Amino acid sequence: MTRSARLLYLSAQLPKRSETFVYREMLALRDSGIDIVTASVHLPERDLDDARLDALADETLCIYERKGQLLCTAVLESLLHPKNSLVTVAMAVSDAIYATDIGIIARIKLLFHCLAGLSLARRIRPQGLQHIHSHMAHVPTSIAMYAATQLGISFSFTGHAADIFQDRTLLKEKLKRASFVSCISY
Repeated sequence: MTRSARLLYLSAQLPKRSETFVYREMLALRDSGIDIVTASVHLPERDLDDARLDALADETLCIYERKGQLLCTAVLESLLHPKNSLVTVAMAVSDAIYATDIGIIARIKLLFHCLAGLSLARRIRPQGLQHIHSHMAHVPTSIAMYAATQLGISFSFTGHAADIFQDRTLLKEKLKRASFVSCISY
C-alpha cells in the first residue's frame, strides 16, 4: 500500500472509551499523513472529553445506524453492480454453509454481515478507497471482508483476544483472504 493510499478503518464501535488502542493507532496514522476514512458497526461513543474524538465520532460512518437504510443501500449496490454482488453473496452463502467454526445462528448472522458489507460498499464507493482495515476479527472483519470483495479492494485486520479465541467467525477463511493480519500477542 502506498503512502498516498486512502483507506477505511472499521471497528465495532469507533471511537470507544475502552478501545483507545484502535483510535490512537488510527489517529497516529493520520498524523503521519495517511488519508483515513472511519466506519463503526455501532454508533460511536460520544462525550469522551477530547475534541479530536468528538470530531472523529461526528465523521464516522455508522453501519447499523438505520437497518432499513442498510437494506436499501445493499439492494441498490446489488442492482448497480450485479456481477460483483453475485460473487460477494455467493462467497457469503458458501461461508455460511461450509464454515467449521460457527453455529447455526452465527451462520444466519453471517448473511446479514454480507448485506452490511454490500451496504458499506455502496456508501464508501464514491470515496475511492484502496484498502479496508478492521479491528476485531469477528463482525467488523466479516463486514470488511465482504465490502472489500464487493469493491475489488484488499482488506486486513487486527485480531485481539475474544475475537480470536472465543468468538471465532470464519477465522481460517479471513486469514487466507486478508492481505495481512496483525495480532496483539503471540
